[in-house]
Amino acid sequence: MSDYSSVTADDVDSMKKALFKQPLAVSVQADSDMYKFYSSGVLNSDACGDTPDHAVLAVGYGRENG
Repeated sequence: MSDYSSVTADDVDSMKKALFKQPLAVSVQADSDMYKFYSSGVLNSDACGDTPDHAVLAVGYGRENG
């Protein structure tokens, strides 16, 4: 790794720009039912919570199958 930058939380455009160049480390509240019962595909929900307790690596964005 030769460089890094920070992205402001909830700034979707900045997150997309960062993901275009490289993976993006993000924190999520993973104790909700949507994470507990996740099985596959793109996770799309507004019920994310506001108390992060897990770190994940985002590797892209968009829609699955179109």
